[in-house]
Amino acid sequence: MPRKTPRSLPALVLLFSLAGEAQTLDSTTGLPDAVQIVERMRAADGARSAQLEGYVAVRRYELTNLRFHKQALIVARLTYLRPGEKRFEVISEEGSKLLRDRVLKRVISTEEDASHGANRDLARINLENYALKVLGTEMEGGRTLYVLSLTPKSKSPYLVKGRAWIDASEYALVRVEGVVAKKPSMWVGSPVVKQTYIKSGLFWLPEKNVSTTDAPVFGKTDLLIESSDYDIREKTP
Repeated sequence: MPRKTPRSLPALVLLFSLAGEAQTLDSTTGLPDAVQIVERMRAADGARSAQLEGYVAVRRYELTNLRFHKQALIVARLTYLRPGEKRFEVISEEGSKLLRDRVLKRVISTEEDASHGANRDLARINLENYALKVLGTEMEGGRTLYVLSLTPKSKSPYLVKGRAWIDASEYALVRVEGVVAKKPSMWVGSPVVKQTYIKSGLFWLPEKNVSTTDAPVFGKTDLLIESSDYDIREKTP
């Protein structure tokens, strides 16, 4: 009786083949150059996306202002559908109504809008959005990560001036840290952002985003966005 082919096999084959290709090395670092890393990220993301039908997750948005002792919280159900659209349903909310309505719900609305059509490309790490440079490698959790410097080519609230960490075997985005290229209208000051991703099966999914701003008027304000309880649906043959 013939063996059943796993649904994830095509993506796995592509990922292994990417790792085994001949590489053009940067003469200064001895590592693959930024163009090659970005192209491999695009191909690997495409392979993984082809296997992902969608997922449902719980998303927690928490805003804290230390100077005025104000806090707001929204918990929402996030539904992700191919080819990348997101839908949100508020499950619960508490704390300052002003902050919930003026900040947190605007954050959710912005993320939902950014997931539609061509808007999905606005935040991608690619050569259209960034000038990129390979800085070296780091080890994290037993994995080798390429470290890229990110210099936005435009002042956009979707882009970050800072660094990105890319898994060297799977060409997946693991972490981004930096300053938002254009401060959102809801902030007074430029947020410092740290976004991390977690691997579940074949897929790398958002785990945590922490944005911190320290402005003369409002003082320090933290926005925490956490994703959990992923229910992933792979594409059926």
